[in-house]
Amino acid sequence: LDANTTSSQKQSAKLLEVEDFLNKYGDKIAAEYLEENPDINAMLVREGHAVAYGGYRTEEEQARAAGRGIWALRFERPETWRRSHAR
Repeated sequence: LDANTTSSQKQSAKLLEVEDFLNKYGDKIAAEYLEENPDINAMLVREGHAVAYGGYRTEEEQARAAGRGIWALRFERPETWRRSHAR
């Protein structure tokens, strides 16, 4: 199925209309978290939940060295995988 079908577009629109679909305090919690943690990108890379593209190389090196998140096991960077699996 194509992700851009009318049905999925309508479903996405419905989710956006819901005042708070996370929990009863979701939007407030997310806003406060981002105020306290403005650089969530660095944190995600540092904890091994994301790879660095451009910046955050130091954070990725820390995650790799500590074997956190995706670096706990054998991991192939997405761009490397794409090169070896060309369409």
